[in-house]
Amino acid sequence: MTDAANDEQKAENDFSASLVSFPYEPYSIQLDFMRSLWQTIKKKHIGIYESPTGTGKSMSLICGSLSWLYKNTDSVGLLQENDCCDEKGETGLSGTEEPAWLASYEHSNISRHNEAIQSTIETALEPIRNIRQQSEETLSKNKRKVSQLSVHKQLESHGKRFKGDKTRCVRLSTDLSGRKNDDLVSSYNSDGSKRDDHCLAQPFGNAGAIGLGTENGKGVMKIFYCSRTHSQISQFVREMQKTVFGKQVRVVTLGSRKLLCIHPRVSKLNSDIAMMEGCLDLLRHVKKRTDPSSASSCAFYNPDALDEYKNYALAHLHDIEDLHQLGQELAVCPYYGTRQSLDLAQVVALPYTMILSAQTRESLGIDLKDNIIIFDEAHNILETVQDIHRAEIDSTNIVKTRRCLWRYLQKYESRLKGQNSYYINQLLAILERLGNFLRHIRKVIKGEPETSKSNIVERELERQLEGHSEVMHKMLRIGDFLCEADLDHFNLFKLIRYLDQSDLPKKLIGFVEKLQTSKNGGLPNDGSTAESDETELNSRHISPLRTLQSFLQALINNSIDGRILVKITDVPFKNISSLQYLLLNPSHHFEDIVKEARAVIFAGGTMQPVQHLFDQLLPSVPREKIDVFCCGHVIPPTNLMGLSLSTGPTRQILEFNYARRNSLELFDELGRILFNFSKIVPGGIVVFFPSYKLEATIVNRWRDTAQYQNLEKQKKIFREPKRTDESDRILKQYSDVCKSKEILGHSHCNSGAILLSVVGGKMSEGINFSDELARCVVMVGLPYPNAADPELLEKMAYLDTKRSGEGRKYYETLCMKAVNQSIGRAIRHISDYASIVLLDQRYENHLIRCQLPEWIQKRMLPAIQVSQSFGKAYSNLVQFYSSHRKRTR
Repeated sequence: MTDAANDEQKAENDFSASLVSFPYEPYSIQLDFMRSLWQTIKKKHIGIYESPTGTGKSMSLICGSLSWLYKNTDSVGLLQENDCCDEKGETGLSGTEEPAWLASYEHSNISRHNEAIQSTIETALEPIRNIRQQSEETLSKNKRKVSQLSVHKQLESHGKRFKGDKTRCVRLSTDLSGRKNDDLVSSYNSDGSKRDDHCLAQPFGNAGAIGLGTENGKGVMKIFYCSRTHSQISQFVREMQKTVFGKQVRVVTLGSRKLLCIHPRVSKLNSDIAMMEGCLDLLRHVKKRTDPSSASSCAFYNPDALDEYKNYALAHLHDIEDLHQLGQELAVCPYYGTRQSLDLAQVVALPYTMILSAQTRESLGIDLKDNIIIFDEAHNILETVQDIHRAEIDSTNIVKTRRCLWRYLQKYESRLKGQNSYYINQLLAILERLGNFLRHIRKVIKGEPETSKSNIVERELERQLEGHSEVMHKMLRIGDFLCEADLDHFNLFKLIRYLDQSDLPKKLIGFVEKLQTSKNGGLPNDGSTAESDETELNSRHISPLRTLQSFLQALINNSIDGRILVKITDVPFKNISSLQYLLLNPSHHFEDIVKEARAVIFAGGTMQPVQHLFDQLLPSVPREKIDVFCCGHVIPPTNLMGLSLSTGPTRQILEFNYARRNSLELFDELGRILFNFSKIVPGGIVVFFPSYKLEATIVNRWRDTAQYQNLEKQKKIFREPKRTDESDRILKQYSDVCKSKEILGHSHCNSGAILLSVVGGKMSEGINFSDELARCVVMVGLPYPNAADPELLEKMAYLDTKRSGEGRKYYETLCMKAVNQSIGRAIRHISDYASIVLLDQRYENHLIRCQLPEWIQKRMLPAIQVSQSFGKAYSNLVQFYSSHRKRTR
């Protein structure tokens, strides 16, 4: 047997031994999924995994990745030495062999270093193991002791005597505004060295919390599980509890202050930014101890108590709500407690945003070196990267920020030390130029004379004015924008460093609070509309400088990777202009993740088409290092029927394109199709429209012709609301009607309901339309994005510079991703059944059909001749539902 065959057989044996971790008999496609995942991690590849909803994707991810982790790490979670040696052999910089004595010496050093780290981790794990062995009664008693100890130490630090009343601790931390120190920013010099008190922004460093030496990337090996929402993350944690790993793996979930903060005042603030500013303001008092009797510090932040929180958090599996409750039980901050848990955790569950932003990774102490990253629900990963790095500042914010900063300088200029005055004047100058730039554009729109010569922005807007649009757009390259706005001579890198390292953004908060209660001061005439101080100044605990800081940070990105979108709104009472930074090349921000991680996994129910991931997110990764796995569905072939229709009952051609956006005949034909379907489909029919506007137009037409009323006689109609806070209520009502006894008993077919939904809305993503909720899913037309959207046009133009035709391909991909995500709502488990109907003759095009998920492609009926399209399709649907009705009797 060859060496390659031996290696393959060994890998198969290792994989087979891991199957004991599965909580039930796995489907064959789950075995294939886990086997492929094992190999992707072993070979340090990138993996793109598509497993339809209802096929046990989450369990396959958990058991496949954790089985590999436990097979290749030691008792404390360190990567085993044989794998380290393999890594060195694969990634060595030199192809020459080292002398035996040198190799032996290096090996001895590495062994001693690893033994020291292992010993440190063993010591740190001891209290966690003890907690796992405690009974429920003992556990509760010890938690109360930690809570009392936490309160006692915090009261001690304030010079108080503890009398057993925990509510006194709460009272200590309810006042955020009673500070004695003024709002004067500390001395600053731009010599490249950070000031001592800059550490306040980072209360502690996670990487070295227990003395682990991570300089060589050596530490507890981790799986970073990332998903879009905390509900999905919580579901992942609950699934993990069902496996053999549930009682041994160390897991922590990271979340924002909004989800984890237990401070009675900070937790009530209405935004993440406000909570961050309020929290850091309190911690500054904790760290400096400048006023022991002050009640304006946080009673829940205590390093010793945080260490206790870490032990309890890692001892058992907790979702984000459990971690919040644990903090309340222990009277310890869950936000910093979970961060303290990072170094010992084997699995870290967190939202996309925390790992896709390098700045956030650094602030949280997340080290990706040689670890495994799993992006679940990754169908929108490309757009997520782009959105995270978007930055915007509008004319209102510019005026407010400049006014606050000018007043601050006016009050403290004579007392500012170092280069503070210089940098504040620089910021004021930038704000003034941004305001001048936007006012100049607005004057062009109103036709007012300008003294300056015409520039590229003005000429473009003049062309748009011919169309008399209420919103004008113009795209600029970063360099062009800096020149046009007269910002090209500023050193933005130094300004950003100043904002990062100085306390100015936080100091400005306290200053703004005082201005909100006074009417003193004013701005020089800048041409802006005068407003009251209360409306001009930002809300308490939100620094007016944060938006400017984010925008300036975006401007220093690689100039070819982004654009500035200038948006001028000319609507009465809403004349707001804005500047947006748009990221066109997400791969630049993803490169570090790919380089550092051992393996990166993209998983989802609908990942097709995947070519755009190769081209836009992973262009530097060789194609042979990207594994693509697409599995079928677990349902039998008879449980899904897919078909596309080119014509309706009256042979009206079905093509919902822009040219026929007002075709009353087409709208009527759609009504007739749904009326016929409602006669034979039991339960619910979910209909997806390309846009809210088209859905509203069609419904209005049906109401005018009585089609709506006739259709509702067959099935009750529900419409997806634009407001997401109303979606749950509508979905509950729709669900109740579909699950009525008549439907479950199949006493008659024309009961149930129809849900009119919109592609890209809440109903098209994340909603489980199982069983009676979606016995038929109808896709109306092809949901192409708005072809006039300036951001989309610029993105397509940018891609065309890389390769001819790439822009159009991207446009098609966006459409088909939306289709696949919507129609993937139909089947949710092995016993479910449904039909998928695509209403548009363009679905007969092979280039479009081939972008559907493979498991749906295989169940699509062959294209039917246009002349007999609807009749033949209707007959097939009658037989499909009739056969399933007989099986349920």
